[in-house]
Amino acid sequence: MGRYYFNVCLFIIYYILGGRSIRNNYVRSGILKQQNKRYEMLIRRGERDRIARDLHDTLGQSFATITLKAELAQKLLQRNPDKVNQQLIEIQTASRSNLTLVREIVTNLRKLTLTEVLVNLTDKLRGLKINLITEQEELVQKWPLVVQETIAAILQEALTNVMQYSQASEVHVSFKQTQQQALVVINDDGIGFGQIRPGAHGILGMRERISQLQGNFAINSTNHGTTIKLNLPLKESIND
Repeated sequence: MGRYYFNVCLFIIYYILGGRSIRNNYVRSGILKQQNKRYEMLIRRGERDRIARDLHDTLGQSFATITLKAELAQKLLQRNPDKVNQQLIEIQTASRSNLTLVREIVTNLRKLTLTEVLVNLTDKLRGLKINLITEQEELVQKWPLVVQETIAAILQEALTNVMQYSQASEVHVSFKQTQQQALVVINDDGIGFGQIRPGAHGILGMRERISQLQGNFAINSTNHGTTIKLNLPLKESIND
């Protein structure tokens, strides 16, 4: 009888350990698949970087040259301003406007995307044996650029805090969307923290970023982990 109970207990222990191992393998497999998707997106982004370089090297230089020539022509033709002055002013205005537009396009193309942030954070977290699990990450690609940039910055700050202080083993980030709102929830299973200390710049910075877009920011922490919730409007006007 004693041996029977020993075998039963041994079976239970192996079952529990085996179950945990299967779950861990499943989680790691899911993280790897998501990371591969991100790398595919970054490969596609490489084409955007090439376009950015082409715009800067060709159109940017071209518009700069037009501006210089127009300014020079204006100085040379001041003796007969009635014929050319107005046209030259319009050339200057148009070329300067287009040059500014090209620079803005190049800047936007080179901004760090949410995908790049998640790739970097996933690798860093994995080095600390922390699993990063995301849900519906693909939704974010359809959101306005300013919303994506804000979420990327907040994720960078929040997950840096997880790495430094939380002692967590898993972080879940879920992305959802209603008709008018982008919803993001960041949750870890760490030790949490007590009161938010006055002047905590990381949390203050996250609040300010969300406030600038007329969104809502909430944070709650217990000894079972920390949860951050973001609500951001998806109106195109927030890009303006």
